Amino acid sequence: MKLDEIQTLLDDNEKITDDVSKESKKIPILHGKLLGVRASENLLLRSLNLELQRTYATRWLFYSGKAHPEEYKKENFDLKVLRGDISTFLEADQQLQTIRSKIAVQEAKMELLNEAIKGVMQRTFLLKTMLDYQKLISGVM
Repeated sequence: MKLDEIQTLLDDNEKITDDVSKESKKIPILHGKLLGVRASENLLLRSLNLELQRTYATRWLFYSGKAHPEEYKKENFDLKVLRGDISTFLEADQQLQTIRSKIAVQEAKMELLNEAIKGVMQRTFLLKTMLDYQKLISGVM
């Protein structure tokens, strides 16, 4: 799911009406929906981390001079990288940066979903406060 799709999902469910009964029934549904989205996004984050590890190992072999000679021809790379400079090359590697960028976006999604789930759980307190206020206004309390 894209970040803006998650934001749209949250925006659609952000509005709380004065009907406390109706809103309280929506809490478990929204909570379950967000947990499902978070679970699938968490799996994607884990797979990206595994991809980063595999790519890191491959690129380390590449820069350390241990890769297949065809790899160097394919990328037109004819430098001899010193052992102390391998980390610099790995930090600047385009393939690794692309994966790290995907991981950063995925972590932002996870943070957004975690905060949204906390917000849904806090709705019960908000709804109780709204109900108490309605009781106070109507003279029940």
